[in-house]
Amino acid sequence: MRKLLILLLLGASFLLVAVLVEPGGSRRPWSPFSLLCLALYLVFVAALVVSIACYRRHTAWIQNAWLAVLTSALGLVALDAAAQRLKDVNRYARTQPDPVVHHRLWPETTTILRSEDFLATLHVNRYGLRGTEPDIPKKNGTCRLIMLGDSFTMGEGVSDAQTYPAMLARSLATRLPVRVDVVNAGVDSYSPILSYLDLRENLLRLEPDAVVLGLDMSDLLQEQYYRSLATYGPGGEIVAVPNPRLRGRMTDWMDDWIKRNLYFLRFAYLEGRRRLDSEEQMEAVIQRRNGDLLAYTLVGDAVDRSRQWRDLFDSIVRIHLLCQRKGILFFLAVYPWGHQVSEHEWIPGRSYWMPRDAVATDRVFDTIRRECVDKGISLIDTVPAFRSYRGDQPLFFRHDMHFTPEGNRVMSDALLDPLLQALLVSLRSRAAPTPGSS
Repeated sequence: MRKLLILLLLGASFLLVAVLVEPGGSRRPWSPFSLLCLALYLVFVAALVVSIACYRRHTAWIQNAWLAVLTSALGLVALDAAAQRLKDVNRYARTQPDPVVHHRLWPETTTILRSEDFLATLHVNRYGLRGTEPDIPKKNGTCRLIMLGDSFTMGEGVSDAQTYPAMLARSLATRLPVRVDVVNAGVDSYSPILSYLDLRENLLRLEPDAVVLGLDMSDLLQEQYYRSLATYGPGGEIVAVPNPRLRGRMTDWMDDWIKRNLYFLRFAYLEGRRRLDSEEQMEAVIQRRNGDLLAYTLVGDAVDRSRQWRDLFDSIVRIHLLCQRKGILFFLAVYPWGHQVSEHEWIPGRSYWMPRDAVATDRVFDTIRRECVDKGISLIDTVPAFRSYRGDQPLFFRHDMHFTPEGNRVMSDALLDPLLQALLVSLRSRAAPTPGSS
């Protein structure tokens, strides 16, 4: 046992030094939560030192105490890891950190998405896009649309064929006189700034004829988080949003391990960070753990959101201007969350995000419509389609906030006519003879 305690002390000391001298560690202020963890860790190290020093005098007591502590700790972690595997594994798509767009879908992977609401398979091709691989270069005579957005566009909780980009592709294929290719470029937890960078750096090589950005209710606050990580070029333009996980810090690795592998202990860990760590409070925005994420969609929100809206539409306008320069049609598509559709949707899931008596406001949609008019952006407003739905199937999952297969169908149908008309006009203009041609 004494040798084991010495090994534990050496390992604990090495880990402590690795954390204290990790890259950027000296420049990063210690948060209250970090100090609490450090204090508890130092108590553990001190207990090891005292136990080793007093081992010969109190051998039996020290052996029994550490045997109880170690077996209890290992058993608790093993049971907690098992609970994570049974309850929460693969609820979200697998992603990998990226130095430009923060994170991307993991290429060439198949993930079983599992929760109390759904069981679905998600395939990611070698380009990091959901679904089948697009032809590069694009085949002659192909009309290609790229659908940008977050997990709603990606299709959290539904199969590849049930996402609204896949449904839209099938509908357009029967109505357009050319071959249609709809690329699903949605990525879990994206906001417009990441979609802009992804389009500029990666997706233009797909030669799109049209780009559609799905604007999500989470984007207003998520945009703020990603901009807080951004790096800027000489002209003041955002050139990248590097993922902090690429810093190679020991604490980042430990944080990731806890979030991936534990369940109940992860909840306690995240709750502590949420209450004490301001950095976690910002990061919780993209992890969908922040109750403030949807506050601006509710009646009674008195926060000045002018800067948040300005930043959000700055990224949208950048996508618009990039498409204009490349001769690509651009559309912004706005859709609601369940609490903005009816009092019957997204129950009981919404109760984790807002007070039970909360009432949604249309102020958010009015703002989006006004900004699009002011900035000359083509808006496809799908909110009326969701609110006028009279079918007997739910449009949103009960606990999870995403579209059900039926919700994806409503979204696809709402996009179909505006996109079809614009694409037909574009195809006719390209086919029309130019003046003076024979």
